[in-house]
Amino acid sequence: MNVYREYMATLARLRWKIELDYRQLKGELGLDHYEGRSYLGWHHHTALVSAAHGFLTLERQHPNRTRSGGGVRVGVVNQGGSGEGAGWPWWPAVAAWMR
Repeated sequence: MNVYREYMATLARLRWKIELDYRQLKGELGLDHYEGRSYLGWHHHTALVSAAHGFLTLERQHPNRTRSGGGVRVGVVNQGGSGEGAGWPWWPAVAAWMR
């Protein structure tokens, strides 16, 4: 009987954590602000909100972490096919920064 109570308490805490995350996604990050009509647009919006939530979660876990620029231009996007800066050049900087 005691194991059952511990299991139920664990589930209750997990449900509360999910509820808090969902509130943050809706209230602070704008999950419920999408008013488009296509599935693709909704999917993009949801993916960006989820990425922002992941970023904020990492920031909460390590608030005083030092960050180095590394000489990479962050945020520069070249929609062209090839050459320097093609694709998403900011991703290596983001991946290195998140370590």
